[in-house]
Amino acid sequence: MMYNHICVFCSSRVEAAQEFGYLAEDLAKWMVAEHKTLVFGGSDCGLMRTVAESCRLAGVRVVGVIPKFLNDRGIAFREADEVILSEDLRSRKRDMDNRSDAFLVFPGGIGTLDEVIEIITIKSLRESQKPVIFVDPTNIYDYLFQLLDSMVAAGLVSPPVLQTYVRVSTIDEVADYLHSLSTVESVDE
Repeated sequence: MMYNHICVFCSSRVEAAQEFGYLAEDLAKWMVAEHKTLVFGGSDCGLMRTVAESCRLAGVRVVGVIPKFLNDRGIAFREADEVILSEDLRSRKRDMDNRSDAFLVFPGGIGTLDEVIEIITIKSLRESQKPVIFVDPTNIYDYLFQLLDSMVAAGLVSPPVLQTYVRVSTIDEVADYLHSLSTVESVDE
């Protein structure tokens, strides 16, 4: 499978944009070189904006998916090539999933956790095989991974859930991982 539509879950906070803006630049360089499309939460704020703007300026096609109530607040990234208005946050997740081939999880907050946990749940139920890649250069998600390990150890979660995602530190590692998946899939065909 070609992973051409890459969804990025990330923070809409300005502080995150200041600390992790370099990830957006690296992402944009890789995506333009590989002719990928960005799918993201559609916000004109924080790291979401930095990711979308970096990709757009590099020549990457940008698709923003934003709930109508947030669009009505005037915080949609208007420079996107396409803006999809979802009914609410729940339908936004569905719309982002439907438009994406793989998911990158940059540093984020509650909304990011909500988005990625739903995708991991869907994968664990074998309703999706789309890659989920945490891009975690500063170990922001350590406690999440510890929590998941603890839940497995306590018998609350099936061990295969730990295989539904990978963790990397750089965009180069993202590229290598997706390339390795494509190579394995083409051999299996």
